[in-house]
Amino acid sequence: MFKLFCGRGIRKRSIQLSLVVIVAGIACVLAVWGENDLISRFMLKPDRIIVERRPDPAYDRLFPYYVELCATSQFRSKLKGEGGVAGHAVMYIKGACKDERASFPQLRRCRTVATELDDPQHGVGVSVGRWFRNINWVAVPGYKLFFEGDIKPGEPLTQEQFAATVREAIDKQIYKGVDFHDYPGASDGGSLEDFVTKHGIATDLALNFARAAFCARLPITERMLDEVIDFLNDKNREYAEGEADYNWSVWADNCVHTLRNALAAANIWSPLSVRAVKFLQLFNLAVPANEFVNLAELGNEGNIADYEQIQQDDPQRDALHEFNWLPTRHGALLKTLPVYEPNDLYDNHVSTVHASVAVQDGQDRACDQASVGRSLRQARREPSVFSGQIRRDPCET
Repeated sequence: MFKLFCGRGIRKRSIQLSLVVIVAGIACVLAVWGENDLISRFMLKPDRIIVERRPDPAYDRLFPYYVELCATSQFRSKLKGEGGVAGHAVMYIKGACKDERASFPQLRRCRTVATELDDPQHGVGVSVGRWFRNINWVAVPGYKLFFEGDIKPGEPLTQEQFAATVREAIDKQIYKGVDFHDYPGASDGGSLEDFVTKHGIATDLALNFARAAFCARLPITERMLDEVIDFLNDKNREYAEGEADYNWSVWADNCVHTLRNALAAANIWSPLSVRAVKFLQLFNLAVPANEFVNLAELGNEGNIADYEQIQQDDPQRDALHEFNWLPTRHGALLKTLPVYEPNDLYDNHVSTVHASVAVQDGQDRACDQASVGRSLRQARREPSVFSGQIRRDPCET
């Protein structure tokens, strides 16, 4: 019995040591390789996606409901240093709005179909927060505040505009009912203004103050919108009204898991497990740039011709039967939103890591995903970029 116990302990320590070595190795690779070396093949940069050129009101009249999943870049403050190399993931939901009557962040259907980006009834931005304790995500009303903040085009981003956006976030009660874990750099007793200043701006709202956004947009139906709203509301209610606190985890429950699983609730794709057994959780990792690429591929290159194959794909089969909908469709778009300029506060030289480790249906997808950068550069040279179509190059051997 004693030998068996020791053997198990040794094996457990060996596995833990191996995982530590792997993680350390990845960290060393990211630290040593520069942006012009091999690692650059796995970086998403603004020049690899066509800059957005489209009439928003015209699009919004054609597609009143859509989801837009965005991978945002690492931020680089000229005053406070850098953020995480993997960036952040957020989602904008056209047709969903912040429920002002709720005592903690909740969503509802918008009362009107708005087409102006500064209209709070246009939609809502959703951001999962590392330092939230009694909820999982916050809702930011309106496209403009979510991406652009309180600044007029052409104005330099200064400390004054930054402070004005902090005040607007507080006035619109974005963090109403939200409690926080202890967060780095807390001052003034951890006041709301202090948190928004240090961790809210450029992460939960006003994203383009400091981050470039790489977004994949997919039109959905009203019933699908309801499923996404219900999932997100239940997720926040779980922590706001339950006994457990939300504890962010880079491996098991990060900014991407909730967003992907909200789309899975509408049968857009399959869900990812959260907080599975430690070893199994390695197969449910969620990386912001990966999910952007996955949704971009789904919206542009999915199967729409082979009915038998669709029936064998659980999410597509269910979406077809329940919503009369398939993900590859007209209106699917790719876009990038660059870091705001002129900018006194943040560096505009940004990128975000795209980790290609997923294996699906028995086929290694790393080769396909590594070629997305080449495909997007090709798309930029062609007139079909309005539809956001990716023309994937064959993998080079």
